[in-house]
Amino acid sequence: MELPSVFWDSGFEDMKKGYACVDGMLMCLVCCRSFGLKDEEGAAAHVAADHGDMFEVLLGIEEGQNGLTENQADILRLIREGRSDADIVKAGLAGATSTVRGYRLLLREKERKAKAFLAISGFLHEGDYKKRRPGRKPSKGWSILDERFEITDDERKKVLRTYFDEEKCVVRTFPSKEKNKIVILERLAELFEKGRTYSEKEVNQVLFRAFNDISTLRRYLIEYRFLARVSDGSAYWRTDPWHKQ
Repeated sequence: MELPSVFWDSGFEDMKKGYACVDGMLMCLVCCRSFGLKDEEGAAAHVAADHGDMFEVLLGIEEGQNGLTENQADILRLIREGRSDADIVKAGLAGATSTVRGYRLLLREKERKAKAFLAISGFLHEGDYKKRRPGRKPSKGWSILDERFEITDDERKKVLRTYFDEEKCVVRTFPSKEKNKIVILERLAELFEKGRTYSEKEVNQVLFRAFNDISTLRRYLIEYRFLARVSDGSAYWRTDPWHKQ
């Protein structure tokens, strides 16, 4: 089973539940279906009904992504059931009980190492560590919070009058100037509901009603973080206005 990037971006506790809080909504980490932020019961019921036990989902991901062989996954199933070492040998998954004991020790060792690595990784995510990486060049579009985002209400109204037809809800022409571009993108982002996910086809349908060059609009909405998506493009959603924080 191939899981979306939002799954891999989540913490292990959310992976166990099968859903996580993403940009003001709850999102299924298997299929990207969205739920209200307070609807944990609905999200949990969906995961159980549509995807089953997350333990099995985690064991069933593509080979190599969970670090387990097929035989090891079968042993883990029996261990979770509380089966004895002798039962595991009878199931033909190990040659002797000593082998199973050794495997249990190996699992505990892997768990200790995983905890240490997660702790180390946590330090890396404290503060804006990415901006401190040597040799990193900021993206032209969105990496730096700068004067492009300092837009007054009068400037915003003027740009919208020039480039956006409010009555028809369409873009007259797409501006090239950065400030103007951001105003139009922010207005386009309002066409998407917060707290729900969209397929790429649905995103295209919304954008096509506003402007015929949907690939340009979609690319800029992602680049400037007015929309987010999973890496394979199977789900999109409107983000919080990060540049106003």
